[in-house]
Amino acid sequence: MLVLTHPEGGEFTCVLVGNSSAPMPQGPYRCPVGKSINAEFKNPFFEPVEFSIRFDSPSFTSGTKSPLRIDAKKGVAISVTYKPVAGYEGTGRLIVSAGDLPPWIYYLQGE
Repeated sequence: MLVLTHPEGGEFTCVLVGNSSAPMPQGPYRCPVGKSINAEFKNPFFEPVEFSIRFDSPSFTSGTKSPLRIDAKKGVAISVTYKPVAGYEGTGRLIVSAGDLPPWIYYLQGE
């Protein structure tokens, strides 16, 4: 509910309705063996937020420490390194999450 008040104009009240969508997956990011790439991530919120970074494959690692506190509307480069692990495919996902919010997904392709 939005309420605007002015001594000369009185009070105006209206209902605000908004829609949002979950973050769209990005990638695939191509990761050469043994070399780091950067996945750019930006905190879309108006306040600092703590984000956790994880991978769904042990073939991918990051030099960026998790959890990661990012200031409001600021960006950070998340470093990703690919090193093949026996028994796992050369694909994976970088998952960035904060609390109960939907995660940000970055698809990764090892080369």
